[in-house]
Amino acid sequence: MPEMLDEAVEAPDDARENVQLLRGVDDVTDIEDDDLADGPPAYGFDWLGPAAVGVGSARTIVFANNLYGDVNSTDGTTARPVRQVRAGTVRREELDFVTRVFVEPPSYLRALRRVRGHLLIVDGAPRSGRRTLALHLLIEQEVRKVTALAPDFDLASLDSARLKRGHGYLIEATTPDLLAGHTTADVQTLADVLGNSGAYLVITTSDGRRTLPGSWQPYLFEGTAPSGEHVVREFLRDRLGERWAQDHPDLLDEEITRIAEGSQPSDAASLAADLIGVARGLYGKSRVLGTLGKRGSDAVRDWFAEHPRPGDWALMLAASVFEGHDYAVVNERADALTRRLDSGTPTSPDRVGTDATSVWAPISRSTRLDSIRAECLSEPSIISNRSLSYRIDAVRFNALHWGGSALEHFWSEYPELRDPLFDWLAATPTGRNLHKVAGVTAGRLAGAGSGFNTLRPIRSWARLDRHRQEMAAIALGIAAEDPVTATQVRHLLNSWSGANASPALRWTAARAYGGPFGEAFPELALTRLLRLARTTDSDVMTEAVAGIRRLCNSVIELVDAVRQLNQPTQADPPARATVSAVTRLLLGAEQQARAPQLTAEVIALLRDSDGRAETVTLLRALVAEPGGYDAVHQMVTGWLAATADPTRRAEAELVRDLLVELFAGNRRAGMERLAYDVMRLAFDGGTVNVDVLQPAIDTFEDPLPTPGGAP
Repeated sequence: MPEMLDEAVEAPDDARENVQLLRGVDDVTDIEDDDLADGPPAYGFDWLGPAAVGVGSARTIVFANNLYGDVNSTDGTTARPVRQVRAGTVRREELDFVTRVFVEPPSYLRALRRVRGHLLIVDGAPRSGRRTLALHLLIEQEVRKVTALAPDFDLASLDSARLKRGHGYLIEATTPDLLAGHTTADVQTLADVLGNSGAYLVITTSDGRRTLPGSWQPYLFEGTAPSGEHVVREFLRDRLGERWAQDHPDLLDEEITRIAEGSQPSDAASLAADLIGVARGLYGKSRVLGTLGKRGSDAVRDWFAEHPRPGDWALMLAASVFEGHDYAVVNERADALTRRLDSGTPTSPDRVGTDATSVWAPISRSTRLDSIRAECLSEPSIISNRSLSYRIDAVRFNALHWGGSALEHFWSEYPELRDPLFDWLAATPTGRNLHKVAGVTAGRLAGAGSGFNTLRPIRSWARLDRHRQEMAAIALGIAAEDPVTATQVRHLLNSWSGANASPALRWTAARAYGGPFGEAFPELALTRLLRLARTTDSDVMTEAVAGIRRLCNSVIELVDAVRQLNQPTQADPPARATVSAVTRLLLGAEQQARAPQLTAEVIALLRDSDGRAETVTLLRALVAEPGGYDAVHQMVTGWLAATADPTRRAEAELVRDLLVELFAGNRRAGMERLAYDVMRLAFDGGTVNVDVLQPAIDTFEDPLPTPGGAP
């Protein structure tokens, strides 16, 4: 990622050096979700809600304390949130997480009895835990796998051929349209098909009693959210251990309990995450209490009323977006925003006097930060980048979510200033990945917007330079966490990935499909990325293939990717070339320090009977094609090299079993050539496990059948 500010947009010359050299927190890598070493997520983050990035869902618009890939801030968690799949296979880690922290709502046992009829509609308010309840009900049916279907899924296509025994299916309906137009007979047929197939379907809705047609009412379960206090206690138990109450007796006091009791489950979970930070000594409880509930919103409103100057607002908003970064970064970004809000109004100094002889009176850094209820950390942070080290003064608000609340207030109360704010975000310098932080904020804003043009500012970014396109891809993925905005994002990305779209739009679409949006809609993203990878534009193709790899490393099971590569839609020559390249990328052995090794994903694929069968089908199809043969040959050669080590006996058996199926009864169109070529590895002195190679030897040495069938 380029970091020089000569590629930035509208970065003032006098601020370039500071912004280039100083930053808030060094790049981080993904850490497991049970590691909260650097602090909990922001209040409002829905652990069981949208696939967020350490901030609240788009509905509550909590923006501060961000984490996106390699971007974070002082109070943002480095814990990787549980990624939610909105259309595709629900990840095992989410199912395990639901099992650990689930709190039974009232009438849970009634819902459990109802779902045994194979069809159930769970109705409840947003953020009340509808998805969590639906998943837990399916888990209790001991389903082998849970598949989330898109909100606009055609229920008429759910037939016995598509449904799998012992599988669960989830649909999160965003509008009543999904269930409209189905007669009582249609619904009964669906329930019968589900029952006969041994599958389960749970649909979540809002206000179902009023909006659902009468044909669905017999299957409606009106859920009630569990106690927020119980949710807090369950999360604390899960994160701090069974003795959390004894070890931290003052953690859940009367005031916190009262706040928790009135919270929705997702907000209560976020409050619990804040308390975990208190328990681990990261900050005092006063930082948590400062902006909770109505007290926090009133305090933010009063602050904006008491500080009418654009310079004050700009400093507040800049610190809200870039909290955790160096003061020089926040100051430069505040200056840039002030000029957009009210050109010519100074921010760092105030004028003394009103006539032409007035002088500048500098304001100290501490005074400026005090005015927005922030501070620089008492001890400067030391960060390193390659061989360079820097000492930074990171800005932090005195209350955990003060900056997020300020952004929320600004966005909702001053709509006429939204365009200048988006223009300012677009002009964020690229040094130290600051533009990624701005992209996350833009996505939150767009996802929280209303009207017909919520994505309009982001659309224009895709036509600018590569960094603005990257910001657009990030922002669209974050905005799509809101289920309503997600429909707009899907439509927009589909148009950008079309054959007639410009290379800039197609690259942005590929980047978005391979990012947060793709993690929520993996099957759709994989289909689009395979299509984009066929392009003659090398930049788009490279980004599409990289996106496929990222998805397979995060949310897509390798067997699902291989199954998609086997689809008839991938049969035309341009598609086959792409399939060959992607197959080699996904299934090939990785070169480690001394020798190739099978990846954990490939090992899991070969252990799964369905995965092994899909792999054999794919390799047999590719080996008959010139480009495909080379890819298969390289993969098999890599597998043989990776299993030559005698200590890798289990992996060797997996590869041998695959080769047995691959060569069994199949000597046509390249298979004999493949057998001969891999046999040469042993005869040419290569280090090969002969037992693994034996299926190829047997195939090559078997006599060719005669036309009459006799040898």
